[in-house]
Amino acid sequence: MSFKKTHVIINPASNGGKTGKRQDKILNYLDKYFGKKYSLCLTQKPLDASVSAKQAILAGRKRGQARSLSPSINKTDHPAF
Repeated sequence: MSFKKTHVIINPASNGGKTGKRQDKILNYLDKYFGKKYSLCLTQKPLDASVSAKQAILAGRKRGQARSLSPSINKTDHPAF
């Protein structure tokens, strides 16, 4: 399976900053799974994820899955997904 059209968005501030603390581990996992054949956005401010998702779609990225490390977030209401 080709992952060249996969775009990953990570919010380091999510889950009270725990995602940022685990960022290296997450990136290592992504590299092993996708083989560096994906694009990546690390958000820094509000709406970064939305802008990045839109740009990825316009660039032809086809794979998108919403996942959260926060137990308080269990779905994505963004129309791109």
